[in-house]
Amino acid sequence: MKQKLLYLAGLLVVLWGAWFFYTSAERRALSVPEHRDFFWTDSLAVDSLAVKFATWTHLARRNGRWVVFATDETYLADEEKIARVLRTNNEMVLENVISSHAEKFDKFNVDTLHGTILKTFAGGRPLAAFVLGKISGDMRHTYVRRLASDSVFMARGEFAQVYTKAPSEWRSPVIFDLDSALIDTIIWIEPDRGETRLLRTPNRDWVVWKPGIASPMPVDTSIANLKIRRLSPLRADAFPPEGNYGVPTFDTLGLQLIVHTTDGHADTLVWNRFAENENRSYAMRPGHPRPVYIFFKGSYDRLLGRYETLVQQDTTKIRP
Repeated sequence: MKQKLLYLAGLLVVLWGAWFFYTSAERRALSVPEHRDFFWTDSLAVDSLAVKFATWTHLARRNGRWVVFATDETYLADEEKIARVLRTNNEMVLENVISSHAEKFDKFNVDTLHGTILKTFAGGRPLAAFVLGKISGDMRHTYVRRLASDSVFMARGEFAQVYTKAPSEWRSPVIFDLDSALIDTIIWIEPDRGETRLLRTPNRDWVVWKPGIASPMPVDTSIANLKIRRLSPLRADAFPPEGNYGVPTFDTLGLQLIVHTTDGHADTLVWNRFAENENRSYAMRPGHPRPVYIFFKGSYDRLLGRYETLVQQDTTKIRP
């Protein structure tokens, strides 16, 4: 009995040794030094991108500005997001090779069906192309492979927020790109509450006025400055998905916002009415049915200006 136990123990040691040797050899075969600059490109040379997340989005540099191509027309792109993509490409660090078998692509979501594909170009010439897969089990790495390669790497970091965007998410959220120093008058018109005007005086102080009062009144400067900063520039929160599914008509208007600048320019944005229990509203520029912008209620409320909020309170009535 004792001899049998010794035999089994010896066999176990041999099997464990073989397993350890095999797995160590496998790790050595798959293990690679850190790869840096694996997807590096000259950011200034890149002039177009193609990104596939569920569907393809195409972006290109035109006359020094990035644009995104949509079904109906071309829109200005969010250049901060594009800069982040190119910066992330250049700074991505790849560690171990996890697999080199194409049949395992779907396990890591690096197949072309489930993964996010990014291609960069310069003058039509491909520069970098890779598939970004799912985050690893340690939540600190992301699986990635070159589009033309079977090798699946672990990239250091989590990149979903950088690359995985619907086509509308690549658009620039800027509606009015205004210089706060040039803003002269801001007008808010609400169907049920009337008009409020924020006006800059010749000595560059701000005053507030509404119909029915004899003359403009001093403003609460801190609140007025917050409203002005919201316009410099004015940004939308989001865009409707392709096809504008669910976007209401603008037959019945809600808020109208009009901004005048010292050079005689005027910008106008109009909203539809907030539906009951709705947490978002849609806006558009008159004469420009596309794009349609989305404002969530919190952003809308911070942008809205009313006389009662803007007027300076009579501090003489406040007792300590």
